[in-house]
Amino acid sequence: MYTLLYLLTVVYINANATGVNTMTDATYNGWTNKETWLVNLWYGDALPEYFLDCQCREEIDALELREHVQDIAELSAPELPAGLLSDFINTCFSDVDWHQLAESITDAMQDLREH
Repeated sequence: MYTLLYLLTVVYINANATGVNTMTDATYNGWTNKETWLVNLWYGDALPEYFLDCQCREEIDALELREHVQDIAELSAPELPAGLLSDFINTCFSDVDWHQLAESITDAMQDLREH
């Protein structure tokens, strides 16, 4: 397991150190940053339907969204010991624009209601 964590850490550090990304104007693929884009990439399709099924609300709160995604991430990955990788993950979660994601999910929920 630590070999995989080590490799992931090396890939992350090398990608960021060499500037490998498609950022322009401080955005990433139309999102605030890469961290926000990644959450949308991995969870963006499922979350609107989830919130429609579980909640009777018109919009999603950014803090609630963060807690929900963090719960999913913690359930799907073993607890990491304190160290570089856990710090990277915590930093990435702090950099996510949860308000932008909540707005996007709210819009997707509205689209699903209309169809």
